[in-house]
Parts: sequence; C-alpha cells; structure tokens
Amino acid sequence: LLLVAPLGAGSYGGVYSALDLRTGKQYAVKHVDTTRLTPQQTTMQRQEPTLHSKCLGHTGVLPLHSALDVEDGWCLVLGHAESGDLFDAVTGGSLWRDCRSQVEMEARSRIIFAQVCEAVAHCHSSGVYHRDLKPENILLTWAPPDEEEEEKMDMKKIWLSDFGLATECPLAAERGCGSAYYMAPESNLSTLPPRYPYISSAADVWSLGVLLANLASRRNPWQRAVASDPMYARFLRHRSAALARSLHVSKGLASILARVFSEDPRKRPSILELRDLVLNVSCFS
Repeated sequence: LLLVAPLGAGSYGGVYSALDLRTGKQYAVKHVDTTRLTPQQTTMQRQEPTLHSKCLGHTGVLPLHSALDVEDGWCLVLGHAESGDLFDAVTGGSLWRDCRSQVEMEARSRIIFAQVCEAVAHCHSSGVYHRDLKPENILLTWAPPDEEEEEKMDMKKIWLSDFGLATECPLAAERGCGSAYYMAPESNLSTLPPRYPYISSAADVWSLGVLLANLASRRNPWQRAVASDPMYARFLRHRSAALARSLHVSKGLASILARVFSEDPRKRPSILELRDLVLNVSCFS
C-alpha cells in the first residue's frame, strides 16, 4: 500500500488515503500512535479491531480489511469513503445538494438516519455498543441508484466507523466516552458515582437523538447534557416545547426527541422504534 494523503487527524493518530499499487484499489489507513496514549487508553483502543470485526457483515459498517502492528502502534486497513463524512456533508450542505424542495431534503435525512439506526442496531445485536456516535464517525459512500430512480446518481449510503471507544459490556462504568455534544447524561463524568454502571445501548440511543437534531436543524441541542448547561436546563424545564423552539423543528419531531432525551435510560425508545418514529413523522420542520 502507498499512503497518498492525510484524510484526518485525532488525538490518537491519523487517517490516510492509500492506494494498492497492484490492484489500483483505494483504501483508508488508520494509524493509532501508542506513544500518545495512556496504558488504559491503549488497552481500550487495542479492542477496536476485534469489536469492529464482530460488526462486519452489514452494509452500514465500514469494511475492515486487516490490522497491522507497526513500530509506534498499529494500523487498520479500511474501506475508503468517497464522499467524506456526515459532519462535512451536513455543515456544508452537500448532503442535500441535488434536492429540489424541503420535502426532498427531509426524505434524504430520513433515509440517512434510518441507515445509521440499522447499522447501530446490527452492532448491538452483535454484542457491541459504539459509544462514540457522531457525524464525524458516519462516512458517506456512493450507492448505485434503484432502477426506478436512475436519474438520482448520488444516492448515498452510510458506513459506521471508529470503534475505538466501543464496548461489549451492556452495563458500562467508564465515564466520558465520546464527544460531549453527543454524550448521554449518565455517561458524563460528573453525573453518577464512580463505577456506577449505565446502560450502553441507551447511551447510544441518546447519541442518535443528537444526530437526528443535526440532520433536522444543523444545530446541536446543547453543549453538554448537564444541569449547568443553559440549553439543557431549559429542556429539563420545558421538554419538547424547548426543543421545538431552539431547533426550529416540528412538534412531532420535538416529541420524538424528548422521548430519546429521557433522563431515565429505560424510557428511551429502542433503536428500531426510533427509526420507525422518524420515518413516519409527518415533517421535520
């Protein structure tokens, strides 16, 4: 493999586009630099190839071709996503580039969200909980159009990526896994006593709710789901009405989000129930 260009960088290493000189096929190579990690982080990150492999076999999971040890860590050889990630597609608007109306934009968002839900549900059924769901970890790649939709040549499908914080524990005790915007309140460092477990699947459902808000409004509902955050505190007082006003979404969608953002993880919908609610809500805004 020839490393061609950097695709992105993070606290644990970088991702590069790569070319197989024998076949001409493109790949992405993720390099995890252990010199940047604590022993605890290294142990967690070492699980990534194993947990990622458990989730393969679903079209919504990023292909993992091989894992290689190198001098300063290891590399994962992954599928190459031609269209980048969902964060750039949402913030830059390219996700809806060919849409001719608000109805078409919402339909595109529903399709993408349903694909993400199905990929995460597959991971859960495989005994893996992602714990870092966010637009940057949802990759977009080209999908062939349906025969009856041949004029739509940029129908996108998703690949769920980055299993570096994933776990096989249905009840997890590690705090602070993921990005603050997408983290459930029970996953935050300050909300529960140390070692008090939380439900891993329900924490993923919460993150999907924030992702849904991104797709519907291009906004985050709050910076962190803690009482000291003004927007989250307003939500705790006014529930769906606060979401409808702050995100400029319909009452129907705000009601769905309010269920997802239940403080009691046991009251949140299942992932596939959430998918169906979103597919059937009359409108987003």
